[in-house]
Amino acid sequence: MREYPRVPALALAAIAVLVVSGCVEAAPSEPPAPTASAEPVFASEEEALAAATEAYAAYLAVSDEVLGDGGAEPERVNQVARGSARDEALSSFESFSAQKFRSTGNTAFDELVVQSYLPDGNSDAEVVTIYVCVDISAVDVLDDTGRSVVAPTRADFQAYEVAFDTLPANEGALIVSRAEAWTGDGVCT
Repeated sequence: MREYPRVPALALAAIAVLVVSGCVEAAPSEPPAPTASAEPVFASEEEALAAATEAYAAYLAVSDEVLGDGGAEPERVNQVARGSARDEALSSFESFSAQKFRSTGNTAFDELVVQSYLPDGNSDAEVVTIYVCVDISAVDVLDDTGRSVVAPTRADFQAYEVAFDTLPANEGALIVSRAEAWTGDGVCT
């Protein structure tokens, strides 16, 4: 007579006991109800553009302050930027500090144009992306002796593509998440 291993028999017995005692979850009889889609972050593209304008102005103001202070207290940028925008700003501030540079004047911008807008975005997505023309004509960079280090051939206007994420704690507020030089046409006319 042939003997069968006892382990499978014990395992089958244990499964039977669990099923009978209700310890194993039965298959659901109905699929779960779909969740409602997210509410739009902004009521319109114009509202999104207004929020992007405000957020970008705050970003430039903090950047100007840090650079005016020679790169001191660079963590101030955390209030207005995150992701690659914050990382690149921190790197620039560190370079400014190492070279003992400081800036004077304020950066301005105009010609904001929405490149994309995701009305149902969330805090992990770029909700608004814009093209912007940045005016640095009033900004000078000085070395530690007070001498300008700006090249006479520097362009006063520079085009950027800037992306924004939402701030989860402040509904409707945006924060700069990415800022890259834009080489396409039509931004700084």
